[in-house]
Amino acid sequence: MGIDAINNFNKVDLQNMPPDVAELYGKRISDLNERQKNILDDALSSLTLRSQQTVKQLLTISQRLNPEQLEAVFHNHKTGGALLIFACAGSGKTTALTYRIIYLILSGVNPQNILALTFTVKAAEEMRARIKRFFLSVKEGMTEEQYQIISEQISKMWVGTFHSICLKVLKEESPTDDGRTWLNAERVGIPAGFKILENPYKVLKPCFDLEFATAPNMKYDDVSLKIEHWKNELINVEHIKKSALKEERHIIPVYERYQNTLKQQGLIDFNDMMMLVVDLFDKFPTVLSWYQRRFKFILVDEYQDTNYAQYTLCKKLVGKSQNLFVVGDDDQSIYAWRGADIRNILFFEKDYPNCTNIKLVKNYRSTATIITAANEVFKKYKPKHLVKTIEPIKRKNDGSLDFGDAITVYKAKDENDEMNFCVFEMERLKQKDSNARWNDFAILYRTHEQSKVAKKILESKKIPFIVYNPHFWQRKEVQDICSYLKVLDFYLKLHKKVFKEPMPRIAIEGSSIEGDIKRLYYLPPVSFSAIENEIMSHIFNPYKLFTDGKVLEDMLRRLTDETSKKKFLKLFEIFSGIANSGPQMSLSDAIGYILEKGGYLSLYQKAAFQTEQEKESVRFALAVKEEAADFERVRGGNLPLYEKIDMFIESISMRGKSTEQSALKTADDYVNVMSLHAAKGLEFNTVFFIGLEENIIPIKHFSEEKISKKEKEKRIEEERRLFYVGLTRAKERLFLTYADTRNWYGKPQQFEPSRFLNCLPGKLLDKGSFAVGFWEKFKYFLVKMFR
Repeated sequence: MGIDAINNFNKVDLQNMPPDVAELYGKRISDLNERQKNILDDALSSLTLRSQQTVKQLLTISQRLNPEQLEAVFHNHKTGGALLIFACAGSGKTTALTYRIIYLILSGVNPQNILALTFTVKAAEEMRARIKRFFLSVKEGMTEEQYQIISEQISKMWVGTFHSICLKVLKEESPTDDGRTWLNAERVGIPAGFKILENPYKVLKPCFDLEFATAPNMKYDDVSLKIEHWKNELINVEHIKKSALKEERHIIPVYERYQNTLKQQGLIDFNDMMMLVVDLFDKFPTVLSWYQRRFKFILVDEYQDTNYAQYTLCKKLVGKSQNLFVVGDDDQSIYAWRGADIRNILFFEKDYPNCTNIKLVKNYRSTATIITAANEVFKKYKPKHLVKTIEPIKRKNDGSLDFGDAITVYKAKDENDEMNFCVFEMERLKQKDSNARWNDFAILYRTHEQSKVAKKILESKKIPFIVYNPHFWQRKEVQDICSYLKVLDFYLKLHKKVFKEPMPRIAIEGSSIEGDIKRLYYLPPVSFSAIENEIMSHIFNPYKLFTDGKVLEDMLRRLTDETSKKKFLKLFEIFSGIANSGPQMSLSDAIGYILEKGGYLSLYQKAAFQTEQEKESVRFALAVKEEAADFERVRGGNLPLYEKIDMFIESISMRGKSTEQSALKTADDYVNVMSLHAAKGLEFNTVFFIGLEENIIPIKHFSEEKISKKEKEKRIEEERRLFYVGLTRAKERLFLTYADTRNWYGKPQQFEPSRFLNCLPGKLLDKGSFAVGFWEKFKYFLVKMFR
């Protein structure tokens, strides 16, 4: 039963609206011009799920949208072509994107015909969660069966990162001309049981060493980045052999050896995913047509950060259709280093000549002072026709603009003085406002080197904090749990008879499953003799191990150490315990069971948490359990546990290979410490933007002597956009700090203030000092004392 099952219930006549609906409608159209009113009327008329409750909800949503957002959400592709939204910081672009998907579903589009592309897994899951919450709010207008159908379809809707979507395409079968189906991966020469290369260094570095054994001046990082760049530009080995510049030709043998090694081992790396899917669409036009018919509406977030491969993928999927909805801000394009091309958004009109442009410039986040400062960042550095002026919306109770506090600029002696000032101001603001939480504060920096002193000072002051870390998903604890889940997934599928004999290659030859079993077996506490190590190095067929009791008996007989035998049997107890628990066990409960029964937690509990490292290991393990619970609330639905595991593992895989950052929470209330890249898309009441010095922001790269003047200018402009991102994260207060001297990568150095500070008008700035802060704290003390 599909979306049609929920299309015929409680229809309401818009010409004879009930009084409460008519009142909502009247309020909504009061500030719309005639064209915008017609857009709303057309949108309401197109509703397929037109119950009184649904119409009321859509009108309530429309009241939350300003006129420009309303135009975007209810845009008609047939008359307006593709849609490009230029969205300034804090202008509600995510709101517009989410409500657009909701509107499409309400107007009768099957969620399976919608493709939404984001740049982080977290953004995708948050979008899905918001869509689910909306349909929960209109649930009373549906039967339980209708609600369950649409909820399940939203859970399976294609919302994800470019890489995760491409991975799904490769894993799918598509129809052939003779009516059969063929796995997409196999169409482009990839085996059915392909694996994603967890760490390219393991394969690429040996290739590099073999080619450059006698060339000590060659740097691995330079070669790695060049190969990544070629893949982002969809340049394969054969292509680069014909087109490489003279100074690049020496890298080609490494690239060719690397790709051959991947193929021999049945591996693909992160950047292969899009190359392979674009290649699939080029070689098999019928497959492309099949996906074009499937994805009738395509939406892209952060379009300014697309690289050539992502841009090409969008172009191919859209085809002759105009049903493309993209949101972006050229002022926040900060990923050129990973291939993002700002021209994709600037040349959108050339790609889609009949497109519509809408600018969202009303800022709902920041005070007028912060917005005025942000507007100055590009004023002298961009052509006038490209400058977007943000409009402040925040008002005081009397209706006047809320300018808020001036921006505080603090000149520190060194990095310790800088952080002590930040902590002093946080404590002062918490004293001033009893409702203030640590979570209201964020410390933003350009490089992860700066996080070290932030952590040191915050720890010394006993202030709770979290540091967003790009390597969170690559931690050993996370990978240990993933190994448990992969083997559990394999075990559940065997016993649910999801696998059909003969077993697919991925299951029989699955070095991944064998490797994961070995990994679990080698987890402490266990010790091996040389013979036992030899046994484990020639591990059994995992299919027979889990289905043939004699194979297990033989394995136990070979293991002479009792601890080793118990460890092996414990693994079986864990997997069978979960399998026998019934369908009610959730993904997070399964992880909790693994952590408890597997002894992962008790190992450190017995050690009485002797070291901070042991404490952190447990917190990381429990953090994965929390992530699983969050994931399941959005994606789980009524799916079998093994399907939830598949989706969760894929989600972790995508996060671990992207620039997405996650944090280990050490308390319920904490100061947020993160890089500017990690902060993009977030907002905080008070922001401390530290390290505003030349050679830090703008950063000085070690390779700058080798690049052209034009390339240097491009890098400076990207750094300027990063500066803009930092300013526009603040809602109420903004502190900008810089130091005279800084211990930089182990060496004390002198620094000059960042050139970007010069673009901020002096009238918006206050000079920060401890003296002013002490006086403020003393005043608060007197007020409280004599109140």
